[in-house]
Amino acid sequence: MFKIFREKNLTMKLVPQEHIPKNVFLQSVIFLAVFIVSQVCASIPSFIPMMTNIFANMTTLMDTLNNQGYDAYMEKVMSIGYTPTIIILSLYGTILATVITMLFCKVIERRPIASLGFKKKNAIKSYLVGCLVGIVLMSVSVLLSAMFGGISLSVNSNIGWKLLIIYLFGFLFQGASEEIIFRGYFLNTVASKDRIVLAIVLNSIFFGLAHSFNMGLTPLAFCNLVLFGVFASIYSIKFDNLWGVCGIHSFWNFMQGNFWGVQVSGIDTSTSIFVSSACENKDILNGGAFGLEGSIFVTIVLSVSIIIVLLFKNSTKMVDK
Repeated sequence: MFKIFREKNLTMKLVPQEHIPKNVFLQSVIFLAVFIVSQVCASIPSFIPMMTNIFANMTTLMDTLNNQGYDAYMEKVMSIGYTPTIIILSLYGTILATVITMLFCKVIERRPIASLGFKKKNAIKSYLVGCLVGIVLMSVSVLLSAMFGGISLSVNSNIGWKLLIIYLFGFLFQGASEEIIFRGYFLNTVASKDRIVLAIVLNSIFFGLAHSFNMGLTPLAFCNLVLFGVFASIYSIKFDNLWGVCGIHSFWNFMQGNFWGVQVSGIDTSTSIFVSSACENKDILNGGAFGLEGSIFVTIVLSVSIIIVLLFKNSTKMVDK
């Protein structure tokens, strides 16, 4: 069960050692630099239209701040700054973050693509299984919340199907982008030179911190983000590839926002197959303003999932193909 914490898999062994600092602190500093640069580049497509919208409504925003307070002001900023067009631009902008990360790994650290977890063998199967896992995990979380009175669900009578498809592909890019930088790059970098447990803990905490400025973040939401990082780390190590967690992450977000109609880390994706309404005074059951990722049900689902993955007997041999 705990073998994966002791023995390095092939992905970790493929990370070239000569271009990576031995000190985990320096590894973390370099990771943060790559992450910041990649995210700045990713924000370029959405930044200008976002700021244009905000400046055009500055009078309204200041009136809201003066008369209704900071919380109402931030809600107004989110509604103005995160229109469907801007959200979509930000999703597709993550392609730039992926390119920056992979260029750094390939050119600076001279790493083979397989050292990020992208093996050719069983790639399609691994990705599709990951997509299914993401669908199941988020759906179970939503249905548990609905069952225990955290949210109410209804079918959307006005579904924008074209927009839905655009969101789907956007989340495919976005989910993969985060997995490439946190699990493919950082997790395997630290694990290749240090203890695997340390690599899991570090990348999971950084993953949570990366979402710390999202609207409505609570201590439980932050813990769940870290827990998702732990789950994704263990999953990628267990199956020795990144394809699966890319599929999980993408469909976790897509199902949450565009199928079930729940806010994705505090962001409303605006079009969905179902409409979800959070019940008042039940933040522990529905996550409040942050969305379902801030609920106790996501804590339970991810904790159980980690145990299942650890117990799962993977019979496939690790290959560099």
